[in-house]
Amino acid sequence: MTEDALFALALNTPEAKLVALLDSEYAAFCARVNSSEGAGVTFMDRWHAAFCAKFNASFEARTNFKIELTSAAFHARVYALIVAHTFGTIELAPKENSEDLKNRYEYSRLMQDSHQEWRNKNIEACLATLTEARIELRGWDWLYMLRLCEDNVESLYFFTWDNITSAEFSPDGTKIVVATEEHIEVWDARNGDELLRLVGRDENRDELNITDKNEILKLSGHSESVNSVSFSIDGTQIVSGSDDSTAKVWDVLSGKELLTLEGHDGSIRSALFSADGTRILTGSTDETAKVWDARSGKRLFTLNGHTKSVASASFSPDGTRIVTGSNDYRAKVWDARSGKELLTLEPWKGLVTSASFSPDGMRIVTTGEYGTAMVWDALSGEKLLALSGHTNIVHSASFNPDGTRIVTASEDQTARLWDAISGEELLTLDGMHAVTSASFSPDGTRIMTVIEDTVKVWDSRPSANKPPQ
Repeated sequence: MTEDALFALALNTPEAKLVALLDSEYAAFCARVNSSEGAGVTFMDRWHAAFCAKFNASFEARTNFKIELTSAAFHARVYALIVAHTFGTIELAPKENSEDLKNRYEYSRLMQDSHQEWRNKNIEACLATLTEARIELRGWDWLYMLRLCEDNVESLYFFTWDNITSAEFSPDGTKIVVATEEHIEVWDARNGDELLRLVGRDENRDELNITDKNEILKLSGHSESVNSVSFSIDGTQIVSGSDDSTAKVWDVLSGKELLTLEGHDGSIRSALFSADGTRILTGSTDETAKVWDARSGKRLFTLNGHTKSVASASFSPDGTRIVTGSNDYRAKVWDARSGKELLTLEPWKGLVTSASFSPDGMRIVTTGEYGTAMVWDALSGEKLLALSGHTNIVHSASFNPDGTRIVTASEDQTARLWDAISGEELLTLDGMHAVTSASFSPDGTRIMTVIEDTVKVWDSRPSANKPPQ
């Protein structure tokens, strides 16, 4: 097994359990070789100094991030590599999962190999590599590579003239809403045609010209840049959050403003509906998140606990919990009914740029400024996976609809696709410029990335050609 594979397995083992295993196994090893060296000496005592420097250097080479670890419990995860390889006695993952993880590591290698063959214009070799992939593990990445080989069509591009601050698919996947520094637009997701435009602020007026093909309406709108836009679950409304400290709810068909939510003392960085459409959640630079009644606009309660700006806020799929990510280096989980804080997640030191739940609500993925995304147990707060590979700040991450894939967006000019079970990277999607957002379509067939003033849709839907078996 490779070092990377061992490292991934070690990361999936609870810290306390792994430390105990290491200590007991070291003592057992000493007993087997009739050595008194292990008497009263823990694994930490014996191995800490020997491997600390080696790990720090290895970690820096792998992630391009310099680190000096101080947690003995985390060191134990790294030392498990050496112990497992040398003694072969420590079980780092449940037996029933070990074969599945092995298959997933092999699958990720095949996906990366096939992508490289395509880049080298070796189409036959790319297709041959795809046929080796296990059928039950094939997902968006496999279908996308098949489309590249058969059609040589990489993606669709939709353009706007201003820097895009937020973008999202409608619940049925037929539309895309985008926010820029000047306006909000709704596009046809099939061809990029503009369906609706809310033309916003300029230096002389704070009104919106709403253009719906043949009709122009004038409405009061945001007076500053829009940072976040999101559809309601039925696709009939949009909520927007702005630097003017307000959130607004809009009717998608008419462009009419339905509600204005006022109460924050800073810019609103995140605004979205709950899954049932009855509540709205906002996160702000005033260090709070707020929950609102989506029908009346009444503020229900405020989430207080962060000590710096709240960059991200989202509901769990069942609407019972909320996760927030903040510039105070933490993510927090809250009870969505009472506002009570349930958990605090502390990733690597640095800003938490986004936080969101998996489709089943059992995991949380967070992103941050040092090139790593983290996957957490949403109930216990245990760290499950570290998705390491980006070389700059990671702006966002989201699960696909079945929870088996995660897509991340980074300042390093790439979006990356990951196996959400093993943590292995599957594909790199080159952006040419910083990628500020990446998300799946509701049916999981497309990935949308935001790159400065461009929305790029990566489509995996197969062509009419017969796929390899």
